[in-house]
Amino acid sequence: MKIAFYKSILCFCLTINTQVFAQVQAKGNIVTSEQQFVSHYKWQLAQRQANLEQQLGYKPELNLDAIDNSKGKLAAEELEVANEILKSHEKKAFGAWLSNPIYDHNQASFQSDTDIDHAEPEVVEAMIAGSKVKASNLGVILDVSGSMSPYLQKLRAQILEAFPKAHFVEIVRCRLAGNAFMKDFYSTPGSTKNPFDPGQFPEKITPLHIQSLIALEVDTLSAMAGLIKGRGVDSIFWFSDLNDGISDEASDITQKLIKDHRIRLVITSLHTDISKKDLRETIESYEGSITITDGNELKQ
Repeated sequence: MKIAFYKSILCFCLTINTQVFAQVQAKGNIVTSEQQFVSHYKWQLAQRQANLEQQLGYKPELNLDAIDNSKGKLAAEELEVANEILKSHEKKAFGAWLSNPIYDHNQASFQSDTDIDHAEPEVVEAMIAGSKVKASNLGVILDVSGSMSPYLQKLRAQILEAFPKAHFVEIVRCRLAGNAFMKDFYSTPGSTKNPFDPGQFPEKITPLHIQSLIALEVDTLSAMAGLIKGRGVDSIFWFSDLNDGISDEASDITQKLIKDHRIRLVITSLHTDISKKDLRETIESYEGSITITDGNELKQ
């Protein structure tokens, strides 16, 4: 009886230790992620600063090197100070670019107005993984969870052959949920038609903002909004197995994004169809499509 008692005590202690280790490990992962996101925001701020210098001829003063990545979400206040400084200059640059677009994101260098090609970009049509894709500026969202990995190498090659300047976002599991409020994470500063469009920048950087970014690894909706508002795409190709679900709220927001920006959304899914009739109708009414595939042509 004593042996059984001691065994139960040992099992209890092992369980507690395992839980504590898991909590410590999770906390460590969160801290590391926060530090990575601080670094990401510093890169975005530096890029915005450089873009302003090209357009306006001067560089707003920031002290980004003094922002310590190790502070994680506690660095948000310093990041927000820099964000507000840039936003005030970007308002001026927005109008300046309309009258004299010196900055060009394709060249990223000083240019005179006469050097810039103002022609509409060419619309390209191609078959990708059994779906017809039509775009002049293509965004790509790939589900990179383990079950999808056998298909991705050939798929990326197909996309890049037809659309060499496509914008790629790769997400684990690719659920369609949430409210797309983290769109700026997926933005590349200066890549929209007007490179100083405020839609591509964070409205405000807060500790919650940085903490919430950790969930972006599985947030397809924020990726869509970022590609549309932050990279100016006119079409999105989304490859997933759709096993992670589509919430009603996300469906409504997706439809609004499609309608407001006239986006062609092309979904190629492994085995699983979309059950939401209204979402399907909206996608198809804007030249998009939903294709179900077995993926055999893409297997490595």
